[in-house]
Amino acid sequence: MTRNTGLFGFGSCQPVIKKGYNKKATDKILQKHRETEEAYRERIRKLDEELDEATLTIDAMTNMFHEYLNNHGIEVSQRQLDEDFYRHRSKLEMK
Repeated sequence: MTRNTGLFGFGSCQPVIKKGYNKKATDKILQKHRETEEAYRERIRKLDEELDEATLTIDAMTNMFHEYLNNHGIEVSQRQLDEDFYRHRSKLEMK
């Protein structure tokens, strides 16, 4: 059950505190939720860093592959180039 406490009868709703409210237990639960949220935020930050690193690696591999083809005068369509690159990359990832 909530009570509307906003200005002019609308706005944010606050929970109505019922009899028997255990502040200590509720605060403990809220603290645990905050800690869990912080842990998830940290994990997301680390995964973002790993994704950025993987993206940079893929971009570097793509550029090196294009340079190699240009240096040896090999001309292929972009579609064929992409297929060959991803096939080669998947072989490297399997090792």
